[in-house]
Amino acid sequence: MDNYIDILLKLPLFEGMAQDELMRLTATAPRTVYNAGEAVFLSGEEAKYIGAVLEGSAMIVKEDFYGNRNILAAVGQGQVFGEAFVCAGIRELPVSVFAAERSVIMLMDYNSILNGGSSERAVYNMLRLMARKNIFLNGKIEIMSKRSIREKLLTYLSEEARRSGGREFAIPFNRQELADFLSVDRSAMSTELGRLRRDGIIDFKKNKFKIL
Repeated sequence: MDNYIDILLKLPLFEGMAQDELMRLTATAPRTVYNAGEAVFLSGEEAKYIGAVLEGSAMIVKEDFYGNRNILAAVGQGQVFGEAFVCAGIRELPVSVFAAERSVIMLMDYNSILNGGSSERAVYNMLRLMARKNIFLNGKIEIMSKRSIREKLLTYLSEEARRSGGREFAIPFNRQELADFLSVDRSAMSTELGRLRRDGIIDFKKNKFKIL
């Protein structure tokens, strides 16, 4: 666990906790290596664990009956996922989580953490974490409310630029993943990206973008 102590101390779930306390609470939490595309959680499974990304990244995915995929969020190193379903007491997961690359993910039983003598701090941190996720979801709703692919792209890229603190930034998606995140056709999205570049609004190379 020492290899990841710095990351664990920065996890929003453990903010304000002493290192020895954190080590005690996570001593039995399994850390598993997942290859790219490998499932961490699958829709329909029991909602029991909170995941923490120690290395790599993961995608939270919702699939409909016909197999159409919508990426709800990308989760990077030092971020957690699954907490909303655990806290809400949902019996079955409505989403799946897949490793986006080779990743190390720790699965935590939140009830064990609550019963581990740190209930007050854990509950406080969870409330803050849920509030932050709510802000993120409001941002996703704003993107999805845009009528055109162009508007969706510009809203998303503007938010990523704001989050990065500059005009140049990298996004956590390849082209198909970005299309799945925005719920648009990949070909039509690629065409619109080309138009935005020709119009002198953005420039890009693979997943690196610049707002001009």
